Amino acid sequence: MLPMSSFKAYGKSMKPNKRGSWLWLLFVGTTTNSGGKSKNAGNSVSTSIKAMSCTELFSASPSMKASRASLTKCWPGALDDCYELLDLAIDNLNSSLSSSLDNFDDLKTWLSAAGTYQETCINGFESGNLRSSVLEFLKNSTEFSSNSLAIITEISKLSGSISSRRLMGLPEDKVPKWLSAKDRKLLQSSSTLKKKADAVVATDGSGKYKTISEALKAVPDKSKKSFVIYVKKGVYNENVRVEKSKWNVLMIGDGMNKTVVSGKLNFVDGTPTFSTATFAVFGKGFVAREMGFRNTAGAIKHQAVALMSSADQTVFYRCLIDAFQDSLYAHSHRQFYRECDIYGTVDFIFGNSAVVFQNCNILPKQPMPGQQNTITAQGKNDPNQNTGIAIQNCTILTVSRLELCQDLPWTALEELLNNCIHAFNDGELD
Repeated sequence: MLPMSSFKAYGKSMKPNKRGSWLWLLFVGTTTNSGGKSKNAGNSVSTSIKAMSCTELFSASPSMKASRASLTKCWPGALDDCYELLDLAIDNLNSSLSSSLDNFDDLKTWLSAAGTYQETCINGFESGNLRSSVLEFLKNSTEFSSNSLAIITEISKLSGSISSRRLMGLPEDKVPKWLSAKDRKLLQSSSTLKKKADAVVATDGSGKYKTISEALKAVPDKSKKSFVIYVKKGVYNENVRVEKSKWNVLMIGDGMNKTVVSGKLNFVDGTPTFSTATFAVFGKGFVAREMGFRNTAGAIKHQAVALMSSADQTVFYRCLIDAFQDSLYAHSHRQFYRECDIYGTVDFIFGNSAVVFQNCNILPKQPMPGQQNTITAQGKNDPNQNTGIAIQNCTILTVSRLELCQDLPWTALEELLNNCIHAFNDGELD
């Protein structure tokens, strides 16, 4: 790693510009306030974070105040989501501030996630005055995040200590380096996990808990030790959230088709896409094995997420993800899916995470009339984000003969090839 003096020298040699001013100030070390007095650049960052505070969202300007009444009436869920998303963005910005400069992978992941959270907040509102108001409020914070990411990218190139495709270049049958040796062993021993579970969930009352949500309350906050939850076979009709304070949860079921979490929240009935997930993960280090996640709202209800992961370093092994439009929301951070079955119709693998799908079955369903199957919709909106979708040694099968477009460019910076292929019900591809 280069010494800090080299980074400061590099910063001083740069000219501050639209995509570089924030970290230029960070590496130079000081800036001046309106009174001409020197202040630490970190304070400037803290000020920008404070400007994104959820409590200030609708008091930032007269136009924002005027929007609140109509927003609460028309888009109450979008407002709640925005509060949560901006809180998550602030967490990631704070993580980046407290990190050492040799952690380029982590820094880029956290800054990419911060940008993703802000973008998701904005996308919760349709075009018009409400969206314009939110864009106005987040203008500075999104620019600061983007500037930070741009300079970290340049610094990482200078140091030569990062491979921009480390997650995307896994050898076949290997797992990400961030998965600990202990967790790798746990993934290989399902019977041992069940016997040593810290909590057991069963619909028939044979476990300590009858719902998964109840069992999650028993997980210690920010635990560095794995907390194992064994969920016995059965259908669990509940919307589950693994909160951001619940770290290192390892959840194991009796099989992807035997232990199933089922919900039916959807966009048509008034729930924003971000909040429709049957199972949502916000706590880092989450691992699921032999579980099923379904959203049964149906194709006619459009966006209806079965599984959403918005946490860092999450793993899903031998899991079922089953819905129609927007089945799997791989929202942000680093994620790994292995030997999973993923069903859907439109954009059914989407989000802006750095995600690898390995040895999975990707299974397009028959879409509604007038719809076209699209498997992936990658949401990258900044060229410096370390995000993308990698599909490795997976099988694409279809339930019936249909024309399959492998990838729809959800944004202009799509990471996958934009090409159309034809899929047939015998699993062969032209």
